[in-house]
Amino acid sequence: MILSPDAMAMSGYRRVVDSMATRLLPPGLQGEKQVQVSEERGLLVAVLGRRDHVITHDFNIFAGVTLSAPEQTPWWHLDGPVPDGSFAMFRANDLAAEAVTDYVGSKTIWYARLGCGGVVTSTSMELIVALLGDFSVDDRAIGWFLSSGTCGPRQSWDRRIKPLLPNSRLRAEKEGTAITLREIPLERPPPGHERVDAACLENELHQTLSTSCFGDKPWVLALSGGYDSRAILYGTRQIRDLTCVTWVDECLVDEPNSDLAIARLLAESAGRRHLVKVIKRPTDAALLDQALRRFMRYCDGRVDNYLAYVDGMQIWDELSTSKAGGLLRGDELFGCTFATRTPQILQNMRLISFRDYASSNEQKDLAFRHDHSIPADLLKRRGESASRWRWRLRADYEISNVYAALNSIRAHFTEVSCPLLTGNLVRLAASMPSKDLDDKTLFNQVVRGMFPDIPFAERTSILRRSDVQAIPQATELVCDHLGSTVAREVLGARIAKRASNELRMQGRSTSKKSDSHGIAATRKSTAPVWLKQIKRRFDPPPELDWPTLGMRSYLANVLQEEMTETANLGAQARNRNVSVTR
Repeated sequence: MILSPDAMAMSGYRRVVDSMATRLLPPGLQGEKQVQVSEERGLLVAVLGRRDHVITHDFNIFAGVTLSAPEQTPWWHLDGPVPDGSFAMFRANDLAAEAVTDYVGSKTIWYARLGCGGVVTSTSMELIVALLGDFSVDDRAIGWFLSSGTCGPRQSWDRRIKPLLPNSRLRAEKEGTAITLREIPLERPPPGHERVDAACLENELHQTLSTSCFGDKPWVLALSGGYDSRAILYGTRQIRDLTCVTWVDECLVDEPNSDLAIARLLAESAGRRHLVKVIKRPTDAALLDQALRRFMRYCDGRVDNYLAYVDGMQIWDELSTSKAGGLLRGDELFGCTFATRTPQILQNMRLISFRDYASSNEQKDLAFRHDHSIPADLLKRRGESASRWRWRLRADYEISNVYAALNSIRAHFTEVSCPLLTGNLVRLAASMPSKDLDDKTLFNQVVRGMFPDIPFAERTSILRRSDVQAIPQATELVCDHLGSTVAREVLGARIAKRASNELRMQGRSTSKKSDSHGIAATRKSTAPVWLKQIKRRFDPPPELDWPTLGMRSYLANVLQEEMTETANLGAQARNRNVSVTR
């Protein structure tokens, strides 16, 4: 959504939106019917891609799922009620426009001031870069990405573009030829103080999943052999047209007791159609480079969770042209991995800086080069237990940054909804005792009663990070980058050289294990929860993983190159009536 008093500037922005569709959308969604643009009185609203589960009302847009029927709530009224659900919402009238995030920010909305004085809000950071016409990198994002694999809390790669906070609205008001901006946190009801036991949680899960308004269009459920997606499969029996899909690496298709093996049993037991999507690794470095560039653009450079996307997103391209109009995800807030030491907690939450790693000369050098720190409100509070801090970091940071970034990738191909992240379920989780949140103890207890005759997976079906980095094509790409001037400036010559050497050693040692480069399913721990928690109390500080550092440096450079190209293409489209063909 663009709000601007400058009619001439708006004409240029319209050209940018029209031309960028071919860069932002997958090949199967680049037809004219997949781009809807409306413009009136200084307001431009655009919807790119499939709109199976997108609701429009004049210039107002609602994308997602609600707990009550959208037509029963006047969501399109400015300053009106905000429904509970998993969504991104944009609404406007003659005087102002608003962008609204859901309770936990499961879908990121970005915003920025335009050169003409106008304002743009979008679920795509890349589109905003194109509208700005240049790219102004935020050096803090580089440091955060190298240390944590994310671009950092509450920021983007461009210093002018900001994410709207969870459970907030951004209000842009027209005042003559000027526009004023206000980010307004929405009221967050406190968690209840009722006793939350297994029966209470089971009832709330049933009520939420059975009454959520999924509409009458087809959905796909991302089904694994774990707990989260099993809960959704069990609770969405009222959806008539639901297909289950499981992603698996080509070398792990036949692994026993894996995510795929258990997902097949679950889908069969539920009477649902089940699709298996095989991730095929690229055959040369150029194809891998293309795949990783597309990944970094689609996630707005926010995470390095590329393991399921090294095939160039071919299986997602297939999904975008299928009859399914939306994807259900099992993201939830019923607890997180038990940890007591600050560095381990920060690493688990993807918030670790170089100063939090185990002390070494290289760690000190990187901490000096990239000095970034966590916002004060995300630090552990006085008197706050480690358990409560972990949950708060997951609720206030991990969901709205890491998980939302991955949802932004999927949203390029289809609508995405996370029905376990509704406000009522989050408030219920916030009321749970700490012991029930550690390792999702209470939630897992409830889910074990769903499909009780089917076990849980003991192995993953996705590649391990070390396996991907050891693939010769990946080693070639990253080592070439680490020998560049750019890498030496960012990491330092000594560290860049060590990362390159460690990566080559990893590749050689892995390739000796088997012809498939040692790729194997990662085992899921079956040890008792209490035993795992005792062990984690003695976890040492995390150590730098040199091959991972090298890959992150390569990905950070890729993102900057891609955003610079996007900005140039946007500037060309704005100034001349050209189309972006890449």
